[in-house]
Amino acid sequence: KESDVRVVKPEEENFTGFVFKIHANMDPKHRDRLAFVKIVSGTFKRNENYLLVRENKKMKFSSPNAFFADKKEVVDES
Repeated sequence: KESDVRVVKPEEENFTGFVFKIHANMDPKHRDRLAFVKIVSGTFKRNENYLLVRENKKMKFSSPNAFFADKKEVVDES
């Protein structure tokens, strides 16, 4: 989706990403919700505060995961 505010360039240093999919209850044993994020610019680092622009709210991601087939692992930096 094209932004009505500004264009984010991939070479920008600040982390920018957008959620393209939200999935609930992937693991039947837990009530979980996952947000799949595409990184547009910068570097994502675990446990840092990030601004959710839509709600003007800061969020911290303590357990980000990468998926490959049926395996998942915690990501410290991406």
